[in-house]
Amino acid sequence: MKYAWITEHCDSFPVAVMCEVLGVSSSGYYTSRDRVPSTRAKRHERIKQAVFARGSSRQRLKPILPSSRPRTSSIKTSRPTSPTENG
Repeated sequence: MKYAWITEHCDSFPVAVMCEVLGVSSSGYYTSRDRVPSTRAKRHERIKQAVFARGSSRQRLKPILPSSRPRTSSIKTSRPTSPTENG
């Protein structure tokens, strides 16, 4: 993620300065530019394209993306125990 940010802003700031500020080596940054995307990165890109192909409407994406809120609570509460029941 840091390398992507550096690539995005390399016209505005020197690469060496951004690498130092972000705590990455400049050699690591330059090596990453020539690296072939991993299988996971390729899969992620395919999924992202499929989601955006369906449209950007939030309502259209509801069936694809799970809800972040719990639906209903199924937590059962027990009655408090009295000291005589424990011993």
